[in-house]
Formats: sequence, structure tokens, C-alpha cells
Amino acid sequence: MEAIFSKTIKLFLLDGDPNKRMSCELSNWVGKAYKIPRSLIKESDDRADLKNIGVYFLFGKDPNN
Repeated sequence: MEAIFSKTIKLFLLDGDPNKRMSCELSNWVGKAYKIPRSLIKESDDRADLKNIGVYFLFGKDPNN
């Protein structure tokens, strides 16, 4: 029988809107994930929690393609 370990994911809507910025925390993990639309990157430069060392991924479509 395979053991099943449950986890809790906590989403925090930084702007109160699920289509805007959000942070995500996974139980028993020290990291944090953020989803920030490209159009809101400038509005996020004053957030102290985003000034930490991290790995950043940018996703999007090439406007020329």
C-alpha cells in the first residue's frame, strides 16, 4: 500500500484579485512562489519579500511571433 502524504497550499492574493499578483506557500517547504503578471512587475519593486535571492521564471508569448 502506498503512503499518501497530504500537503497544504496557502495562496495569498496580494491585490485581492486572483487574476493579479499572488504568493503561494507549501506546507513543510521554506520557499515561496509568486505569480506576477508581466504588466505588474513595476508595481512589485517595493516589496521587501521579492528582494531575496531566488529563481525567477518569465513566461509569455513573443509579440513578434
